[in-house]
Amino acid sequence: MVGGQEFFLDLLLYHHRLRRSVVIDLKVGRFEAEFVSKMNLYLNAVDEQLRLGDDKETIGIILCTSPRPDRHQARAAPRVRSSFNAWSNSR
Repeated sequence: MVGGQEFFLDLLLYHHRLRRSVVIDLKVGRFEAEFVSKMNLYLNAVDEQLRLGDDKETIGIILCTSPRPDRHQARAAPRVRSSFNAWSNSR
C-alpha cells in the first residue's frame, strides 16, 4: 500500500545469493515510457516496506510483448528515488 492506494506486482522474487528483491512487471503490447515510472514506484515501495538490514536495492525487470515477434527491445532507465512516508500522510 502506497499513499493509501493498493498496487499489485506481477512477480516479486528474492535472490538469496545477491541479497536483493527482484520485481518483474509483465506487460501486453509495446513498451511505453510510463512503465518505467510505475516500476520506480514498485521498486521504492518494496525497498521501503520489505528491505531488511543488509539487503541490497531492489531491481526491476519489465517484460513486454510485441505485435511483431521479429522485433525485440530491452531498455534500462535510471532509478528515481522518493519517499512514500510523505505521500501517506498527505491524504
